[in-house]
Amino acid sequence: MDELWNYMFSSNLMPHGMCYLWRPDMLVLHAGSDTIIALSYFSIPLALAQYWKKREGTEFGWVLKLFAAFILACGTTHLFSIWNIWNGDYYAQGLVKLITAGVSLATAIVIWPLIPRLVSIPSPVMLAERNEALHREVDLRISAENRLRDFYASLEQAVADRTEELQKAKDALERQIRSSDRVKQRLQSIFESAPNGMIVVNRDGLIQQANSTAHAIFNYPLGSLEGRPIESLVPEKQRVQHQQDRNGYVASPAKRMMGDRKDLRGLRLDGSMVPIEIGLNPVTGSEAGDVVASVVDVSQRKAYEQKIEQRNTALERSNQELKEFAFIASHDLREPLRKVISFSALRSFLWKSSIIRT
Repeated sequence: MDELWNYMFSSNLMPHGMCYLWRPDMLVLHAGSDTIIALSYFSIPLALAQYWKKREGTEFGWVLKLFAAFILACGTTHLFSIWNIWNGDYYAQGLVKLITAGVSLATAIVIWPLIPRLVSIPSPVMLAERNEALHREVDLRISAENRLRDFYASLEQAVADRTEELQKAKDALERQIRSSDRVKQRLQSIFESAPNGMIVVNRDGLIQQANSTAHAIFNYPLGSLEGRPIESLVPEKQRVQHQQDRNGYVASPAKRMMGDRKDLRGLRLDGSMVPIEIGLNPVTGSEAGDVVASVVDVSQRKAYEQKIEQRNTALERSNQELKEFAFIASHDLREPLRKVISFSALRSFLWKSSIIRT
């Protein structure tokens, strides 16, 4: 190691100052310039180190380190230039230049591929422009958020107003529903308490509703008539004709009696017949074309009419018998009377004749 040191720094070569003829002006010029250059070179790595310290995590920090090594090596070469003005250690100076050359070559090799990436780094002007654009965008977003906030506030107010309106409409609708329910209950009560059988039939001939009286007339269990075809209450022989008549009535509904006062008979569940009278009344405003049929059981009336007819027949027969008896009695009574009248007339004639002769 000592031999290498002596070989590097103990040469018999001529100092560089001899080339300057030891002229003071030349010495000051070259020594001073190299001193300033060396100090400047040594200060640059310090500045880079300060930058690195304040900007930790820089993407290209290793490049800064490589540049710092390159600049230190360059500064060292200038120190050896000053040293060799008065010494002849050119081997040491050459070794430092070799190290500087290696660091310089490495720096040159890595710097060219980095140029596109370094160029892509925004400049301060670009960053300022981008920051300005970002500030404008932020201002726009803040303005949009304020408008959106105002819109949300107005929307919430509108929703609140609409909710209040809907609540009022809901309350009114509930009142209408309650009123409608009361009306419906009242109508249902009237419908159920009607003395006649009430049957609601749609345009298809299906029974929609029937009161208890209608069930009793046709001997059906309560609630079993709903959904049945109305023809099930018509005698089988008359069903086809009834369906035709019903279709004609649906085409031109009107309030009237069914059957034109003819004797109508309904078919009970047990197969027996019941004499009935039916009034038809279309329901106004019904989309299903409902018709209310009022059914009256005239069995008792028919029975009364039959009894009256029987009594009238008996009375007519009794009157005929009385007429015959009166005729016979009148004949039997008139015969003696005629004799009396004849005798009286004869006696009167004889009396008048005797007076004339006298």
